[in-house]
Amino acid sequence: MGKTSKKQLLKVITTLVDNLPEEEVENFDPKIAQAIIDGRQTSGSEFARFLKNSARILISNHIIDCSADPFIPSMWSLQRHREDGNFVWNPKKVKLYFSENQKKNKVIDGRELFSELIDQSVLNANVLDYLLARQELIPEEWKGKRIFFWGTIYCNRNGSYVVRCLEWDGHSWFWNYYKVYGKWIEYDFAVVSISN
Repeated sequence: MGKTSKKQLLKVITTLVDNLPEEEVENFDPKIAQAIIDGRQTSGSEFARFLKNSARILISNHIIDCSADPFIPSMWSLQRHREDGNFVWNPKKVKLYFSENQKKNKVIDGRELFSELIDQSVLNANVLDYLLARQELIPEEWKGKRIFFWGTIYCNRNGSYVVRCLEWDGHSWFWNYYKVYGKWIEYDFAVVSISN
């Protein structure tokens, strides 16, 4: 591993600030903020010491290897798998994609939906399986929806191309699947990364 650059440290600071809860920003004492600005030399040294000794408390345990081979159900095969390296799970950095053509009880053909998603940063099934094993991480607002992970497409034992999804049964989450070329309705969502 090489030396850390100032650019990387700026990215660390930006990441911390961008992910601060709004109430934490509002409650931060402006006098402390000004003291940090005024005491540049001391503040810089203190920040360096923090990074060396304490920063590990900030490191997320929720790093998902999206380049790893995904789980393949028995008698299925893998058709397409989007490999995106490591993905740090943060529900604020994902959104649920919903086509205009699904609104107001409309139905969209899977081919059309697939073409809409082709340029989106869809998450793959590695994220689905990670969340399924850690259900406390799944956002509450996903309940009542089918959450599809279009980054991985399979061929099932019947020869149909399918995408796996998360569903809530009223007690716990489970995985299910649906045909890529089926008809997609108003509670079918694709999960997409909005990370920079």
